Amino acid sequence: RCTWLDPAEKEARRLHLQGMTVPDYTVKVRKWFCVMCDEDYEGEKCCPRCGTGVYSRAWGRQEVPSEDARADNPLQRL
Repeated sequence: RCTWLDPAEKEARRLHLQGMTVPDYTVKVRKWFCVMCDEDYEGEKCCPRCGTGVYSRAWGRQEVPSEDARADNPLQRL
């Protein structure tokens, strides 16, 4: 019997899956870096300078590639 066609089997499977617990391994990011404002900040994802979180990345400063590294990248030459 196919469990996808039998309503009783489908309900039993749904109840089984509903009873399973998923461990909460999510980590909340509390430190941000706004690439537009070049500013580190903590707390909610909302830059205090520009007032948005669109340009924010998790954790501290990101390294900006040097001019030599950009010259080696063929996509940067376009």
